[in-house]
Amino acid sequence: MQDTSEKMQNLYHSLLMKKSGQERLLMGFSMFESARKLIMASFP
Repeated sequence: MQDTSEKMQNLYHSLLMKKSGQERLLMGFSMFESARKLIMASFP
């Protein structure tokens, strides 16, 4: 499914690439932790 315009994809990509590698890595860790919390909260 492709619901994002190419223009917006390019803008998002350029904004991400302006961040340092360390900032992008920390963003990934944060997203992983959020996903883990959502999954853990779904268990009884």
